[in-house]
Formats: sequence, C-alpha cells, structure tokens
Amino acid sequence: MGGSSSHDVDDPEVDEVRTMNKADFAGPVANRRCRDSSFMLIFVAFWGGMLLIGGESIKHGQPLRLIHGHDSFGNLCGEANSQQINSSNSGLDLRNRSYLFYFGVPELDLQLCVEDCPGLDASCADCATNSSCLCQSLGVCLNSSDGTYILSPATPGDIGGCADDVYESADLLRLRRCLPKEAGSLAQNIYNVLNTEDILHEIFADFYNARFEIGACAGAAVALSLLIIVLMRCIVAPAIYSVVFIAIAATVGLTGFLWLEYRDLKLEVETDNENQEKYLPDSENERLFFGLAIVASVFTLLFLCLLYYLWPRIRFVIAIFQEASKIMARIPQVLFLPLLTTFFLALFFAYWIVVFLYLSTTAEPVANEDGHVEYVERDDYAKLWWYHLFGLFWTSQFILACEEMTIAGAVAYWYFTFDKKTVKRTVRRSIWHVLRYHLGTVAFGSLLIAIVKFLRAVLQYIERRLRRKGSTGRLVVLMLRCCSCCLWCFDKCLKFLNKNAYIEVAIYGYSFCVAAREAFKILTANVLRVLAINSLGTFCLFLSKIAVVAGSGLIAVLWLRGNPDLHYFGFVVLAICVFAWFIAGSFIGVYKMAIDTLVICFCEDHKHNNGKDKPFFMSENLKRFISTEERRAQKETEKQYLLAKQYDVDN
Repeated sequence: MGGSSSHDVDDPEVDEVRTMNKADFAGPVANRRCRDSSFMLIFVAFWGGMLLIGGESIKHGQPLRLIHGHDSFGNLCGEANSQQINSSNSGLDLRNRSYLFYFGVPELDLQLCVEDCPGLDASCADCATNSSCLCQSLGVCLNSSDGTYILSPATPGDIGGCADDVYESADLLRLRRCLPKEAGSLAQNIYNVLNTEDILHEIFADFYNARFEIGACAGAAVALSLLIIVLMRCIVAPAIYSVVFIAIAATVGLTGFLWLEYRDLKLEVETDNENQEKYLPDSENERLFFGLAIVASVFTLLFLCLLYYLWPRIRFVIAIFQEASKIMARIPQVLFLPLLTTFFLALFFAYWIVVFLYLSTTAEPVANEDGHVEYVERDDYAKLWWYHLFGLFWTSQFILACEEMTIAGAVAYWYFTFDKKTVKRTVRRSIWHVLRYHLGTVAFGSLLIAIVKFLRAVLQYIERRLRRKGSTGRLVVLMLRCCSCCLWCFDKCLKFLNKNAYIEVAIYGYSFCVAAREAFKILTANVLRVLAINSLGTFCLFLSKIAVVAGSGLIAVLWLRGNPDLHYFGFVVLAICVFAWFIAGSFIGVYKMAIDTLVICFCEDHKHNNGKDKPFFMSENLKRFISTEERRAQKETEKQYLLAKQYDVDN
C-alpha cells in the first residue's frame, strides 16, 4: 500500500540506512558506507593467487608446443631447439621443417617434423634396401635424406626408421599439422572447402576488401539499435498488442481446429464401421484428437484467464517501456557503458587465455622406454587448472555485475528527481558509488553465480571422464544431467535475483543479503507486474534484436551483392549479422536493465510515498497505475510545491 515504510522484520542495517539519511525517502540515499568489504578482500586475495599462477605458468610453460607442434623427441617444428631428453634426436635445428607429420612405425607411434606434407601415398617397405626410396625423399623417415634425424637403436631397423606406408596429407587450416585427406565424406567436403588455398585466400581477401562496408554495417547496427530504443515510445504499444492478439488467435484457432478434426473423425467412424481395416486407424485417431483437443482447451482456458489478470499490467509494461526510452534520450551516456565493459572483458580474456596456454604446457619432458618424449604433469599443477577456471567465472561475472549496478544507479537517480530536466552526471555519480562503496557487494553476488557455474563445469568434467573410461551407466548419466539441469535453472534464478538486488543496492546502499531479501519482497508483492515485464517485455526485446540483425543483413546484401571485388560475399554478410547480433544485445541489454530498474523504483516509490505529505516521484504516465485517491492527493501536493516555488522566486 502506498505510503507504508515499515518492514516485516526489524533489521539493523535498514535502521542504520534510515538513521544516516534522516529525511523522508527521496530515492538513492546520499550517505552510504562500504558493504560486504570482506568479500572484496577475498576477491583481491583470490586475484593474488591468479597472478601467482600466471607467474608460475609463464616460468615453466612452453605454449609454442601447442602452436608449432612437437615431434616425438620434444623438438618444436620450425624452431632451433635445446635438448629435452637424453636422445640424439632431441635438440635439433628444425627451422626448415615447419610441419608436423604423424605416422605409425610398427608397434611404435611416431611424429616427425617435415619440410612439406607428403602430397601422395607411398609405400616405404623397401626403404631398408633402397636408398632412393620415395619415403626418404619425402623426408618422413628418421634417417631422412638431409640427415636431420638420426636412426636410433630404438627404431625398428628393418624398414630404416620409416612406416610401411605414408598417406597423402596436407596442412589443415594452416595449423602446421599434416593430416590425412581421406577422412570421410562430410569431413572431406569441409576439408576441401576450408583447406583449399585459393578459397581461403579469397575469403580473407573478401574480408579485407569489404572492411569499410563491415565497419559501416556495424555502425548501421548501432544506429538501428538506438533508433529502435528511441522509437519504443511509439511502437511498443502496437507491438505488444499485436503479440497478444496473435497469441490469442493462435491458441483459439488451434483448439477449434482440433475439435473440428475430432468431429470429422468421429463421423467417419460412425458412418464407415463396416470396413474394419479402416475403422481401427480412424478410431485411434479419434481418441488421439479428442485428447489433444481437451489438452488444448485447458491450455487455452488457462492462457485466457492469465491474460485477463495480466491485461491491466500490459498497459503498465507499455508505460515502463516508454519511460525507459525517455531515460535513454535524457542520459544517453548509459548506452555506451557496454563499451567500457567490453574493454575490461577483452583485457581479462586476453590475460586468461595467455595464462591458459602457458599452464597447458607446464608438464615436464621425460623419456619413455622407446626413447620418445612424454610430458608428465607437475605435482599439484592439476589443481591450478580448476583455480584458473574459477577465476574465469568469478572475474567475468564481477565485471558484468559492475555494469548492471552502474546502470541501475543512473536510472534510479533519474527516476527519483522531481524536475527531470535538472538531472546531471548520473552515470558518473553511479560509477563513483559502485567503486567507492559497493565493490564488495558486487564481489559477493558474482561469487555466488561463479560457484554455480563452476559446479556445472565440474559435473560436465565428471561425465566426460566416465564416458572416456567406458564406465558410465544410463542411470549415472541421467543423474548427472538432472543435476546439471537443476544447476542451470538455479543459475538463471540467481542471476534474476542478483540483478534486482543490485538495483536495491543502487537505491539504498544495502549489503547484498539485505538487498536480495528486500528485492525478493518487492518482486513477490508485485508478481503480476514482474510476470508481464518478463514475458511480453522480454519477447518484444528479442524481436528488437532480430530487427537489428535483419536490417543490418539487408543493408549488407543490397550493398555488397554487386561488388565485383568480392568472391564469397555471403561470408561477409554472415559476419556482419553476427556482429549486429552482439551489438544489438549490448544496447538492448542496457535498455532491459533500465526497464527492470524502473519497475523496482516504481514499486519502492508507491511503497514509501502517498501523494499527500510524501509526493510521488513517478511521471504522469505511471501515475495511471495508482489509485484515484492517491493521484488526487499528488496533484494537490504538486500545486502546493509550485506555489511555494513561485513564492521563493517572488521574494
């Protein structure tokens, strides 16, 4: 009820916020203090461990093993090498051998660096007696023609260090690996398309030649996203009503069709029961359509009842969308916060990938009984994998949560200002509050999501390990997948609650737990409004993203189809559509966060103010959704406010 400011339970933190801000509720509190500081300290300490892992990985890792590939003696292809194991073939200068070739000497798998991938099939059975053997000239034997590799005693001498046969191979996708061309029809077709040098060069040339068009279409996607956000004030009402009426027509039409089909089948069964062969299928179809018609009827009835209760809230959804468009027009800086987020995410991902490459190659080289290199994992280094993976989840969620709370703060400042024209520096003020007071809260909320994501990753790892060992039963797989599904659902619910908790933090400056509790209370008290926003609203935003992608793709097709410099402009159009999807997602994501913040602000405004001695902050558009008495009281309060303001001006 409007005007109520009491809480269901006494909370020291809520009382503290009230004491620090003695005035009546007027939006985001000015006097704050740091919350959840211990979690920020934990986050900093955790990153200390991340940096230690990075240092140890760079010290012991050798990522060129993954990039260049290594032979069976620890030599990197295309490099001058130092000795890795006690073998005459370790520590060779292979700068003229950049490709890794795999082949099997009988009872011994072998991989060597070669100058070029063998371009034909060859038999090497006579290499022991024939010095001009084709395999020798191909350079795929230990005692190769240039003498780089030396025939070791561990190699079967009957074939001179060569396999019985050499397969035709090529460098797949320019990864410096010689892989067989005969790899099955589907793989062969993909190989032929992607590994043809001319086609690859032409595709890359197309991207280079169309670089200006790609950039222009990305700019068009930005412009379309901004245009849709601004036009939401005009198009959201017909869009939402169209979706509702299409849904009604579809459900009622489907139900009617199923009942008509059941009636026709029933008549056929009654009039043609002499033909037993035809009677049985029609009878079964009659029962099937009867059941489907009943299910559809129940669903349609429930849908119409839900729609009846949601109908007043649909107008509320439209009003919220229109208010969000106003905010985007008044404080456009908030739309470009994703650029800052993308910058920090890119820096973090670059660091994480570099450390990952080094960490993947920290194993120590040892010689096995055949004289070949094996890489043995260092003690306790396996645990560092999981630590590094958890850091990926926690840090990425931390950066995204900072963006969400910043947007929530900027929107809340705008909402809780009587004269919206005087709103200034909301984004800057919100960033300051997040950095100064609420990084611990952000660390706490992102930690919870990171834990859930980490548990899902562990379950997937366990399932893969069991499958690899061949000891996975159907019951075990079912249990693991059920647990993974439950964690996925919990992840979605937790993200939803976290987002609304950040809004409460932006308004009141609470700690995370108190904010989550207050957000839950607000959401449950306004469940129909929230349901309308998260169903119709989310669907309309999805359609907006589709519109941006379709518009950008259409512009690209019309622009590029007549370009004589492009060979496969379809790849360019596809890349433009992918870019447009992510661009639209960034801008529409900001708009969605503004909508969620407006809903919470409206509910808090209605909860704490009454329109009499405590005037509402909501716009005239939103005042339609409060009681008539409260609207009348608000108008009287506004008249008194204007008279008092005029009196101050006159005097």
